[in-house]
Amino acid sequence: MEALNELCDLVAAHPDLLLADKLAWLASRCGAPPASASASAQRASRAHLHSLLALARLLPAGAGAGSSLPAPLLAFLASHAFLSPSFWPQSFAPAPFLSRLLPLLAAAPTCPALSSALSAALLAALDVADPASAPLARAFLSAAAASPPTLLPADAAPVASRLLLEFAGSEEAPPKAKGKGEYAAGEENGGVREVVQKFEEEEVEELERKEVAFRLIVHVLGGEGGLESDNVAKVRNAAAKQVRSLSEFLKIRKRDWREQGAQLKTRINTKLLCCQAAVVVLVRSVSAMDVDSKASKDMLQQTLAWFIEATKSCILSSWRKLKICEELFCTLLNVVKLSCEIIEFGWTKDRALVDTFIMRLAAYVRERNDYEEEDGKEKDAVPVMRLNVIRLLAELCVCLKKWEVVDMILPLFIEHLEEGDASSPSLLRLRLLDAISRVACLGFEKSYRESIVLMTRSYLDKAKAVGSAENNTVPSEATTERIETLPAGFLLVATNLTSTKLRSDYRHRLLSLCSDVGLAAESKSGRSGADLMGPLLPAVAEICSDFDPVSTVEPSLLKLFRNLWFYIVLFGLAPPIQSNQTPAKPVSTSLNTMESISAIALQAVSGPYMWNSEWCVAVQRIAQGTPPLVVSSVKWLEDELELNALHNPGSRRGNSNEKAAVGQRTALSAALGSRVEVAAMTTISGQHLFSVESFAAYAFVYFVSHK
Repeated sequence: MEALNELCDLVAAHPDLLLADKLAWLASRCGAPPASASASAQRASRAHLHSLLALARLLPAGAGAGSSLPAPLLAFLASHAFLSPSFWPQSFAPAPFLSRLLPLLAAAPTCPALSSALSAALLAALDVADPASAPLARAFLSAAAASPPTLLPADAAPVASRLLLEFAGSEEAPPKAKGKGEYAAGEENGGVREVVQKFEEEEVEELERKEVAFRLIVHVLGGEGGLESDNVAKVRNAAAKQVRSLSEFLKIRKRDWREQGAQLKTRINTKLLCCQAAVVVLVRSVSAMDVDSKASKDMLQQTLAWFIEATKSCILSSWRKLKICEELFCTLLNVVKLSCEIIEFGWTKDRALVDTFIMRLAAYVRERNDYEEEDGKEKDAVPVMRLNVIRLLAELCVCLKKWEVVDMILPLFIEHLEEGDASSPSLLRLRLLDAISRVACLGFEKSYRESIVLMTRSYLDKAKAVGSAENNTVPSEATTERIETLPAGFLLVATNLTSTKLRSDYRHRLLSLCSDVGLAAESKSGRSGADLMGPLLPAVAEICSDFDPVSTVEPSLLKLFRNLWFYIVLFGLAPPIQSNQTPAKPVSTSLNTMESISAIALQAVSGPYMWNSEWCVAVQRIAQGTPPLVVSSVKWLEDELELNALHNPGSRRGNSNEKAAVGQRTALSAALGSRVEVAAMTTISGQHLFSVESFAAYAFVYFVSHK
């Protein structure tokens, strides 16, 4: 079968090579299907079904288009035998086969024969009454809904008319969303059982059919051969009814449902998928209207109101404590692009309404969950609602790419990080930091600067706090922020920022941060210096990847590069000069004595590499983007004031400790290949020793990476 697929792929790639007799040979492999579903006693073979798939692979390239459309494919669709369980081979799964076949048919060039056959097959599947055939009909319709075929107007009309029957009783429009609306009444009156009973009367199979109907009918809204305006309103009302029901549906707690376990999970997932499809219908129904009409503006207002209500219901759901809560919000994120379509459409039609929509959504960041369980263990936890809203707002900023939207949302994020309950370590703070890094990537100058200033200040504060007396009581979120969230955010910005001006500014800010962090960490003993500087190196390497090191470099930037390499050598982060090998994983060592400080210097020269291997790779990339550190043979080193500024007065690595200085001279002698004796360097201070060694390390890494 694989050989047949490869042959079909070859023919599809070169349709001019296809001869009529070869196509006839391929078609002969498919055999003859039953003439009709009623005559389906003949069971299809696996070879027949695989050959149908092989033939279908020819269609997207047009190899079988027009009058030469393979007859076995048309016969398969026209016979409707696939709706009979007796047609399929034993132990053969029809659903996966149909989910592979329908996308190939949908991608085929439109022709009358195929359009007619697909239309008839859809109608047959929609009209299936035999319970034994119902699962096959659902599988076919689900595959068609996932990859809707293109039908000619004459064939689309009967399918659209038949799909309308799935929305019987939807002539009356749902009420406009004002306040809590009609769907809050049941719970307010204490009628939880009545509400549960109402939803349990909604069959799962019925929800599945509505989802399929929504996904199919959305492709004929406003199109030629599609629905008239009255029928569009009927479909829209059915979709709005599903979306409006979310508010009441998601307020029902687990203990209130009579169904439990897998049965309940299936119901919730099916309901949410149906609502997701309904949102698509609401958006497309707005887009299909005359953009200049008053009705279009009114419909936009209604749609936004319903969407706000549905979003609020999702993020305030009491299901947040269950595992399905994350799945619930993932379903919500699937309609982020749809909400962006609504905002894009309304941007020029009713800007004030769109602003209200965004600000009402953003306001939930300030609120605590109204449906908080009365459980002491949960009251101090960050409501999942707030985390989800932050994620949604960040997605909206990225998808829309409008500075006006960013200027509405970012100040709220920064306010909470600086003054709100996210000013202290928490999951809320981590989510907000991730959000502002994504906003900074968009390259709007004002929001970029505000985000980067906050991120760099946060990292420096965390670096200074390491090793303090209170460090033992710092929450785990504070450590996560320093070693994961902020470094990942720095790297994300360095990777996605495209403006030359902002990249230059960001390069300067990151190098300045490294100097500040290095100075703060320099007085701390042991591995803390590398632990604080190392996480920043991948972002520095990325932002330096497009920097031309041979261009004219400002003195202030050159100084920052010298500082960076000074601290890279000081903390042992450069690849070993004598053995340029990196271990598979970092060596975890605690070093607290003068002998250990000397050991770092020696091991940094001779290896093995002690830290994260990603940091070693980053240092190699930084070397390729570093300008020459010594620009003149006369002034080969910055003045003593600049050099002393790299050392903290309380540092144990300074030249005040002769024992440490001996170790540093030994390391420098080894770095220079023992060409200079240790005794000949007795007049060189500790600062100068590290400076010279940093030049040697940079030169070594640079030339090794350019071999």
